[in-house]
Amino acid sequence: MVTKTVGGLNVSYRQGTADEQVLNLVLARNHYGFPNDMTGMTVVDIGAHIGSATMLCASRGATVYAYAPCHDNYVLCRRNIRGLSAFVRQQAVGKPGIRTLYLNPKNTASNGNRALAEGNSGDYETVLAEWVSLRMVFDDNGIDRCDWLKMDCEGDEIDVIPQILEMHDCIGVVVGEVHAGQWPNPTPDLDRRINDAVASLDAFYTRTQISNCEYRWEHR
Repeated sequence: MVTKTVGGLNVSYRQGTADEQVLNLVLARNHYGFPNDMTGMTVVDIGAHIGSATMLCASRGATVYAYAPCHDNYVLCRRNIRGLSAFVRQQAVGKPGIRTLYLNPKNTASNGNRALAEGNSGDYETVLAEWVSLRMVFDDNGIDRCDWLKMDCEGDEIDVIPQILEMHDCIGVVVGEVHAGQWPNPTPDLDRRINDAVASLDAFYTRTQISNCEYRWEHR
């Protein structure tokens, strides 16, 4: 583990891993387009990794509630957000329950539950992790309104997006990555379900494409 300063913030990360790419995109370059002044805003970070988006938003005045189910990522995130108005829980968000979390040893930012269940394989470690619902996130933290919700949850957007739709009146902007077609072996049913979930957000949100797999949805 090494520590460096990014945007005036001290960040601990694992050198030579995906941590560096995520820090560069999210924290240094503000890939998701968070506003410069987030004073008084509430942010929920689903799939916080080591805290890049959480740190950026909290440093701009927001209060951030982060969720990182992988223990190693959670420990680094907790370390990185010290002194900021941010809180992290070692939980995943989606369909509540205890399930298998697959840990990708080659990509510290790609730990999830979906892809291997669809027929992919690899040198993954497995642990049991807790999933909570988006409503539980709001209730547990006393959140009335979420100004920005960021999700990068390795396919669990299938379960998160329907919950966003149920609560859309109290969620302003959604940003995140869509994981259809991102695994080594084809996952046609998983891809279809992800794309259908993403399209359903268009009922209430205006979608802007950030990259080939990332979007921002602004409530109309």
